[in-house]
Amino acid sequence: ILAADRADTPATTVRRDLTATIPPTPTLQPRCTVPDWFPELHREARAALADARERVDAQVADEARIDQRIEQVDEHLDAIAPICAPYDRAIARANADLDTARQRRGAAERDLATSKRRHRRAARHQIALATEQVATATAHLDEVTGQAQPHLDTRSRLRSERHDLRRQATTDRQLYRAFFGHHDRLHAAERSVDALDTWWNWAVGRNISTDQLHDAITTLHKKGRHEYAALAEPLLDWMDQRGIATPHHGLDPAVPRLEPPGLDIGL
Repeated sequence: ILAADRADTPATTVRRDLTATIPPTPTLQPRCTVPDWFPELHREARAALADARERVDAQVADEARIDQRIEQVDEHLDAIAPICAPYDRAIARANADLDTARQRRGAAERDLATSKRRHRRAARHQIALATEQVATATAHLDEVTGQAQPHLDTRSRLRSERHDLRRQATTDRQLYRAFFGHHDRLHAAERSVDALDTWWNWAVGRNISTDQLHDAITTLHKKGRHEYAALAEPLLDWMDQRGIATPHHGLDPAVPRLEPPGLDIGL
């Protein structure tokens, strides 16, 4: 343009000439009359989608909170493990000493029961020594356990919490999802809104891919409501007239295609 036009041509004239060379936007030719109840149906579907998405978001947030808490509890248990380890070993040794002392007392009591009269005094002495050893070992175990108790209680509480959280993250989560089905409702709501959007774009004359039309028809029929099935009818007829394959095999046989109104009312 700059090479061919005169240099003194006003800019407004150049813009006007260029605008005249741009082809006008083609006017859409409606393919079907949009029912007056369609906006309300569309609004209802969008509201159901928003509600389903909100419920799924809340569920996902709750699950993420549980998973995060499990990680925190695991970190706390890892941090307290080196603190509890010496107490665990000390308690294990104290328990072993107590078991040994009890075994000695039991052996001394058996010796007393089977010993002759002249040996009973020595057997009673052994029982007294063994009983004293049991008392000493018991006191030592109580002392070690008392020193370790705050740390052991903390570990026990964390382990119990982790057990409950892991149950919530596995079994309870699966049961909750199966019972409430928020994710399934969200997918169904998304398909409904997509089907209504596709149908409206088709009705006002926009170009829609065959795959989108097939998805819309299948979803509209599977909704099982008269309004949705009524929307699918003109779309099916339009595709049949143009020789476009329709997904009749994927439609629910319990939802028959609507016939045009006539004298036969099915009595």
